[in-house]
Amino acid sequence: MAKGTFLHPLIQPEGLANPPVVFFEDFLQGPEPSSTADAASFLMSGTSAATAFANDERNGVITAVSNSTNPLSLQGNGEPFRLTSSNSIYFETRINLTDHDGMSWFAGLAITDTSVWSGALTDYVGFFGANEVNINYGTGKDNDAVPGSGTTGETDADSGQDAADDTWMILSFRTVGTSQVRFFVDGTFVGSSSSNLPDNEDLTATIDFLGSGETVDIDYVLVVGDRDIAT
Repeated sequence: MAKGTFLHPLIQPEGLANPPVVFFEDFLQGPEPSSTADAASFLMSGTSAATAFANDERNGVITAVSNSTNPLSLQGNGEPFRLTSSNSIYFETRINLTDHDGMSWFAGLAITDTSVWSGALTDYVGFFGANEVNINYGTGKDNDAVPGSGTTGETDADSGQDAADDTWMILSFRTVGTSQVRFFVDGTFVGSSSSNLPDNEDLTATIDFLGSGETVDIDYVLVVGDRDIAT
């Protein structure tokens, strides 16, 4: 390779026989401010919910606002990711919650059958908080409850990290087949889950919160997974 030539790690000279599945939304384009339209690559649902696309924000940022006590949910269109014994998935998002102990929130991968805070979420991997400063993480399989409820089918824990109002944080996790999920807050390993991993459902990127007049800023959402090639 000639000196000074840059080659992206995903682009090899011989080509990729099995490229990864990549979902990346940087919110460089979006709806008009206070729009109730879907946000870029996400479908938005929630009564009296709105988004404000910050078209003058460097790197692209979108603000989601819940104007009632109904959940506001941003979910990727379709369910392209599944935990299997032979693959790995990496999730990362950078978000800013204006009032951590004034809302219930979730960021991660989830099934699209229901809102996270409806009380009937079946399958998920991600971070969450419920009207508290604690940043929790967990996994749920055939759970039919909200994260952190302590019901059969979920494994949740306190990360030991507290959230600060109006402060950016980076939340990420990496799945290891169907045996473990490792969780990180601002790049620091905070714990893992090895039980109740949702390996029987397809999942999608999800940012979901519940609170009256609460606001969430989202810089980006990234999901990278191994591609399943049919034989």
